[in-house]
Amino acid sequence: MNKLPSEGSSYVFEISKLVKDIKAVEVIYAPPFTGLFDLKVKPPFHIAAQNCHWEDWGALTGEISLQMIKDCGAEYVILGHSERRHIFNETDEWVNNKVRAVLSNDLKPILCIGESENELNAKQTLKVLENQLYSVLEGANIENCIIAYEPVWAIGTGKTPEVNLVNDIHEHIKDVVQSATTNNFLQNVI
Repeated sequence: MNKLPSEGSSYVFEISKLVKDIKAVEVIYAPPFTGLFDLKVKPPFHIAAQNCHWEDWGALTGEISLQMIKDCGAEYVILGHSERRHIFNETDEWVNNKVRAVLSNDLKPILCIGESENELNAKQTLKVLENQLYSVLEGANIENCIIAYEPVWAIGTGKTPEVNLVNDIHEHIKDVVQSATTNNFLQNVI
């Protein structure tokens, strides 16, 4: 919930100038919904919505449909963010509905998974991430899915995970996705 629509375009313009010489990297901006409409970018820059609803339309006050997101020019949708899970009580089932809807609308989900500080301290990180992946990606074709490790305990705390931990987690995520795909639990692997 940062940047007014009038600030978004100038922010994107300034950031784009700073990273104009990047190679082999895509930059994805995810403004609030009010900033999606007039935000114009060209590759390697892209636009993401911060959330969506899985229904195409209906009496769902305050929600945004995938057709609305596409009409604004977004290509990606962030799903399962820790704030959505913890503040708004989104369940893995809801996130799964959203992942499948995003994919069926030819958009790319950015799926956030992560553990709390209690889960980290109890050494449950890998199990928590595995459970989230299986629950959220069940029945989804994940060929165009980005999985983002988002340690909940690090958000806004100033704490950062050790590089070795992140590397281990990335390897575990790859193993889980490959194993699930091999066993036909998931339809495709990234």
